[in-house]
Amino acid sequence: MRETWKSLTLAQKIGIPFFALLTIASFVCGHFALCVIFAVPLFLALFLPYIRTFSARIPGARLDVTTKDKQALEPIPEPSPSAEPKPRPDDAKRALERAERIVERSLNVSLLSKLANARYYEGKYEQALVLFELIAQVQANNPRAWSNKGGALGQLGRHDAALAACDKAIELKPDFAEAWVNKGVVLAQLRRHDAALAACDKAIELKPDFAE
Repeated sequence: MRETWKSLTLAQKIGIPFFALLTIASFVCGHFALCVIFAVPLFLALFLPYIRTFSARIPGARLDVTTKDKQALEPIPEPSPSAEPKPRPDDAKRALERAERIVERSLNVSLLSKLANARYYEGKYEQALVLFELIAQVQANNPRAWSNKGGALGQLGRHDAALAACDKAIELKPDFAEAWVNKGVVLAQLRRHDAALAACDKAIELKPDFAE
């Protein structure tokens, strides 16, 4: 008790008796509101030193709080550039394939193919080309998509692009007879009759039904 009183500041030693007198006087005079107002600082002045003393006697109580505060204030170290994982080509390829499958399912490629073929046979080659190009983008490894794109480009007079599309289809599937037929048609439009005949012969070799 004496140690606690000695640890008080001069302001606390003067303030405690002062607020005690004011609290008692307000209570006696019936001013309960003033009594409460004066009692609050009196309570703090009386019991705060004991609270501090009690807290100091608890092992690690102040240390734990301080440690947590310091940990909360410490900045989070940024990872070094060398520690960041580098994307592997295989991961990027698999991610692209998954994205293509998702787009393919959402676009309903089968329905697009039917619509594109209908536009082609109606003579609406521009509309058919837009749909064939979309299918070729979604299914880049689909030889039929590239072959149909080549046929539409040929009908629009874009022969160089048409040949490139047919060659792409043949590259993906060398035994795809329809691609050889479309290439032959484009070559015939360019009046390259020998090359056109050779392409058609190749198509018949792969699919004899074309000879009929």
